[in-house]
Amino acid sequence: MKQLRGHYHRRVDDIYQKLKKAGANVGDFQFLVRRSDGAVFVNDPTNFGLRRQGPQGDIQNIIERFKKILRDKNKGAE
Repeated sequence: MKQLRGHYHRRVDDIYQKLKKAGANVGDFQFLVRRSDGAVFVNDPTNFGLRRQGPQGDIQNIIERFKKILRDKNKGAE
């Protein structure tokens, strides 16, 4: 299961990087992470815009929190 969790961790980072590279306001997206297996879902934003500036700190905090959850789960699985 560790390997799968790592896969989802990379997936969140990949999604974030692709949105950022496209110039999207990442804060417009909602990421849902299923606790049971770490699957990542992205809800389409209702108001999608390709703005070059905008708050990105929130999504970065979410990603860091998700990484911490995975690290904690991996420590518990050992």
